[in-house]
Amino acid sequence: MFGRWSDVLSGIATVLAAVYVGLEIVHCRRRLRDIFDMLDNDGREVSDDLEGLIESGKLRPFGRG
Repeated sequence: MFGRWSDVLSGIATVLAAVYVGLEIVHCRRRLRDIFDMLDNDGREVSDDLEGLIESGKLRPFGRG
């Protein structure tokens, strides 16, 4: 089935790397969802207003440029 053990090991390493990346993405999405879901309606409005100011160029995000 497999010609060399190195093929098997590289296949296993590739699968493990893909699983790790997938789990890391799920973890980051869950963390971001937890952060943004704790905002009430007033907090969401403020957040949307701040994002609008950043997109229009009136504010610059902290730590960039």
